[in-house]
Amino acid sequence: MKKIYSLIVFTLFSVWASAQVEFGVQFSPTLSTTRVLTKSEALKFDNYKAGIRFNGGLVLDFFLRDNIALSTGLRYSVKRSGIIPIDSLGGKSNYSVTNTQYLNLPVGFKLFTQEWIPKTKFYIHVGGLADVKIAKDKIKFKGVDIVNPQDFTKIMDISTNVGIGAEMKVGSRNKVFVEVNYIRGLVNMLTNDYNAVINSNNVRLNSDQYGLMIGYKF
Repeated sequence: MKKIYSLIVFTLFSVWASAQVEFGVQFSPTLSTTRVLTKSEALKFDNYKAGIRFNGGLVLDFFLRDNIALSTGLRYSVKRSGIIPIDSLGGKSNYSVTNTQYLNLPVGFKLFTQEWIPKTKFYIHVGGLADVKIAKDKIKFKGVDIVNPQDFTKIMDISTNVGIGAEMKVGSRNKVFVEVNYIRGLVNMLTNDYNAVINSNNVRLNSDQYGLMIGYKF
């Protein structure tokens, strides 16, 4: 893991030295939900609803060419995971909702169009995110806050990101941008502690986030 972060830092410094850099801030209301997979017929779980959460942080775009940028930054995010067991008759009860806070490092590319509209370019954004958990899980069991000595979600998550957006110049240098994106978690969020509680290793939980990113670049 240290080698991967060292490679990322070295790459960013190399790009910084040779590229035009744009710095900004962004805020993103996000519809956060989960994908639940159970391999056992005897013990089944399902996703429990979805909820609005908020992400925000810094944006750094390194323009390698006029229409290609390496995009990174540092963001704070909250992921919601809801899970509910299904009994033998198909009934559902005893749901739990967990909110997990992360710092994430996004790395991706933005591919821009020409100015089809004056001062405005459209773009496609593809890449990934590395998430590191920064606080203990906040859990609600059937709507009631509970104190759990064990965290049921892992300390790290890896996600892919795809989005489409538009960026408009404001004045001679500043820009505002809006992006609609989808972030798909690749890592099973559940720890072995959770599997021990339910006495099963057959449950897999992955995050899904659908966001509207609004930002300003200086």
